[in-house]
Amino acid sequence: MNVLELTRLGANHVRNAVAEEIYLRTGRDMTVPVSIYGEVIERCNYKCRYCEYWRRPHYRDDMPIEDWKKALLDLKDFIGHYHIEFAGGEPYIKKGFVELLTFCGEQDLKWGVTTNGAAFGNEKVVDWTVAAKPFNINISIDSNDAKIHDYSRGIDGSLESIVAGIGNVARARSKTVWIFRSSSRRWFTSSTSGSFPNWSIGSATSGRPPSISSRSSSTPKRPRTNSGSAPTNWTT
Repeated sequence: MNVLELTRLGANHVRNAVAEEIYLRTGRDMTVPVSIYGEVIERCNYKCRYCEYWRRPHYRDDMPIEDWKKALLDLKDFIGHYHIEFAGGEPYIKKGFVELLTFCGEQDLKWGVTTNGAAFGNEKVVDWTVAAKPFNINISIDSNDAKIHDYSRGIDGSLESIVAGIGNVARARSKTVWIFRSSSRRWFTSSTSGSFPNWSIGSATSGRPPSISSRSSSTPKRPRTNSGSAPTNWTT
C-alpha cells in the first residue's frame, strides 16, 4: 500500500458520497460499490457461543474458486477499483482460498479478510497471505483472559493459538516492504463484557511477537468449553 493507492481509495469514497447525495436530491443514480463483502464459506471450525453459523443444520454449496476469480474480474471491469472483504464462516477452511488471495494480489485487487486467526499458526499460510498484498487483516479476539476467550469460542487453547498466529503475521510482514493494516476485534457478550483490555500487537516493522495487556479481567459465570481443541490442518 502506498500514498497513491490510499489517495485513490479516498477519492473513490468521496466520489461515491457525492453520487449518493445527488441520488437523494435528484433521483439520478450514479453510485458504484466501493467496498464489497464476500462470504466465501458458511462453515466454521470454531464454536463461538454468540454465533449461529456452526449451529446450522445445512449449509449452502460454496461457490468454486474459479467462479470467484471470474466474478472479481467482472466486477473490476464493471466498476473499476474496489475493495473486497472476504469472510465466512471461516474463510481459511475453504479449499483453494489462499489461491484466491494470490490471484487477487496478481490482479491488483484490493482485498482484506476477517478471520478467527487460527490458520495463521501455519507459517506457509501466513507467507502466502502476506505475499498476496492484503489491504487489511481483521482478527477477532474476545478477551485477553484465556479462560474467557476459550469459553466464548468453544475451543480449548484458541487464544494461545491466535496470539501465536498474530506473531507469525507480524514477522512475515516485517520481511516485506508491503504495508497493511492488521487489527484485533473484540466481541462483547455477557461473559466478556466485564473487562476492557488494551490490545497491543508487536511492531510490524520489528517483527516482535504480539503482546496483550489489560487493566482488568473477569471470569465467566459458567467456566466450561465445548469439546475440541484448536485445529491445525488448513486447506490451501
